[in-house]
Amino acid sequence: MNTLKTTLLLTGLTLLLVAMGGALGGRGGMLTALVFAAAMNFGTYWFSDKIVLRMYGAREVTEAQNPASTASCAGSRARRGSRCRAST
Repeated sequence: MNTLKTTLLLTGLTLLLVAMGGALGGRGGMLTALVFAAAMNFGTYWFSDKIVLRMYGAREVTEAQNPASTASCAGSRARRGSRCRAST
């Protein structure tokens, strides 16, 4: 469901930018706005996790800093056989 909402949001914003580009610059403005929207959507989709983590000042937590969190993570990692990163 989140993927659908994200797709609809990015599509709506793209259409809005293209319509504004068309109103301001005709066909050339629409094309420029479409390229700009595609670049923004690419950046939003691929880098949104990093943007949010930086926004909240997230950082890796060592076992010495938060033993309970890293112990929980280690248990989860053992069950799933994958990496687990905790952040504050």
